[in-house]
Amino acid sequence: MEDKSIYHDDPLLRLPITLDYELLIEIADLKSRIKSLLVGMEHNHYIIAKIFPNDLVGVFNSDGIIKSPIAVMYRYKGAVYRFDTTVQNVINYPARAFFLKYPEVVNKHCVPEKIRYKCNLPSQTMIGNDIVEMVIIDISHNGCLCTINTAGKEDKGLYEMIHVDKRIDIMVQLQGSGERYDLVGIIRNVRKDISQIQLGVMFGEMSPIVKKKVDNDITFISNAGKKG
Repeated sequence: MEDKSIYHDDPLLRLPITLDYELLIEIADLKSRIKSLLVGMEHNHYIIAKIFPNDLVGVFNSDGIIKSPIAVMYRYKGAVYRFDTTVQNVINYPARAFFLKYPEVVNKHCVPEKIRYKCNLPSQTMIGNDIVEMVIIDISHNGCLCTINTAGKEDKGLYEMIHVDKRIDIMVQLQGSGERYDLVGIIRNVRKDISQIQLGVMFGEMSPIVKKKVDNDITFISNAGKKG
């Protein structure tokens, strides 16, 4: 069962997050979802969210944003947090950022680690001396399922070099940040047929930066699935 907790309006409320975590901001009136980065806060007063360069291209409609209800979601230490707030101010220089009102209530959802989320993430790995293109079709905090398209390819050496319990290095482009990262894992199962190879991978130890990016990306993927 999913564990749900609520942090109530309280002068001692401390937002469970640290700087440089990604936030997903939903602007109700503009029907927009914006990726941002937490760059500052003053407890019980405001939160500063820096907008990613690829979001809000063109006119930065500060009037429409300030008047609209705002929902903020993020992932932190294995839980998804959500709170409602308002925009207190919008700045464009030296960076585009929102000053958000500090939340009075924060909802916490602990999602079981075994849940996998469907996705379509282009990736690559090195098998033998060749770079092989793959697609990650589902992902969790512990691992992922990758597919390699082999339709029309006559090289059977690829099949012979993929084995259970073998280490695999995966370079993947994450949706949340748009950046590429290297993931290390162990192949736990392999399914092969005439058109594709499927690899079940369990992630190995990640650097804190990469783990945070993966966790954030899974949050975006899971929230996008709920919207669909």
